[in-house]
Amino acid sequence: MANTPQPTIHRPTMGNSPDENLRYQQELYDYIEWQGNTIQALQERVQKLDDIIHLAIQNALGGGARPEALEPKVNNPTEFSGDKSQLEHFISACETKFLAQPSLFREGGEPAKVLWASSFLSGMPKSWWQPIQKAYYTASENHTPLPREFQLFTNFAQSLRDLFGDPNLAKNSMTVLESLTQTGTAAEYIAQFETLWQYVTYDSEVTEMRLFYKGLRPNLKDKVHGEEYNTLKELQAIATKWNIRI
Repeated sequence: MANTPQPTIHRPTMGNSPDENLRYQQELYDYIEWQGNTIQALQERVQKLDDIIHLAIQNALGGGARPEALEPKVNNPTEFSGDKSQLEHFISACETKFLAQPSLFREGGEPAKVLWASSFLSGMPKSWWQPIQKAYYTASENHTPLPREFQLFTNFAQSLRDLFGDPNLAKNSMTVLESLTQTGTAAEYIAQFETLWQYVTYDSEVTEMRLFYKGLRPNLKDKVHGEEYNTLKELQAIATKWNIRI
C-alpha cells in the first residue's frame, strides 16, 4: 500500500548462490507489487481530490448536481393537426414532458411551456396560433399583459379544447364506455376502459364496477363472479389474474 515501506533490493553478483538469486527474484517481485499498490493508492487519492474539487465548484455555482442530469428523457409529443381524437393525447404528452424534465422550462416559466408546446402544432391549429404568438411578442416588447394562452399552460390547453376538442367528450365517452366489451386480453380491456373512464363521472364506484364487469368475456365473468372485491381496482386485478389462468 502507499504507506508500506519500499522493499529493499539486493543486486545479484556473479558469485551469488542459488538461494541468493531466488531471494533477489522474490525481492524484485515484491518491489513490482509495491509499485502497483502505490500507483493504485495515488490514483484513488487523485479521484477523491477531483471529487472534492468538483463538489466545491458545484456548491459555488449553486450547489448539487445539475438537475437535468438526474431527469429522465421522455419523448416529445406527436404534432397536433386538429384531429379531435388526438387532442387529449397531445396535451397529456406535453404535461408528461413538463413533469419529467422541469429544468427545461424553469427559467422561462409558463410562457416557455406554451411556446414549446405550440411548436408541435400544424395545419389549422398552427394557423389559429400564429396571431396569438405575434400578440405575445408585441406584449413582451411593450411590457404589457400577455395573451391569456401564455399566462398558463392550462389556459393554452383549454383554448385548444374549446376550438379543436370534442364538445361532447364526456357524453360520447360515456356512450362508448357503456357498450364497451372485451375483445382481447384483460389488460387491453382495462386500458380501453380507463381511457374512456377518465372523461366521465358516475354517481358511485359500484356503477363503474358494474360497467366493467358487464363488458368482460362470458368465460371470464364466470370466474370473477365468485370472487370478493370492493373497488374497481380489485375487480380489475381479479379479472387480470383469471384471464392469465384461462
